[in-house]
Amino acid sequence: LVSTFMSIANIDTVRGISSYESALIYIIFKDGVNLYWARDRVLEQLNRVNNLPKDAKVEIGSDSTSIGWAYQYALSSDSKNLSDLKVLQDF
Repeated sequence: LVSTFMSIANIDTVRGISSYESALIYIIFKDGVNLYWARDRVLEQLNRVNNLPKDAKVEIGSDSTSIGWAYQYALSSDSKNLSDLKVLQDF
């Protein structure tokens, strides 16, 4: 499935995670891509997939999903080593 979604225009990244009887695919579009256009392209590709098991349940997450990034940051320092930065991260 991951390679199927890579053919969609304006894709930045596609990541797949799977385990027994479960799989998640994260599709990240380039900045500025219209959300509804992107969802339509994903649904089009899902409808073209025909080699899934008959009892497979395929869903697309809501556009207000809680799994999106809330924020992102990086810790860096000219004077602290990685161990010290890890302590700060865990604090």
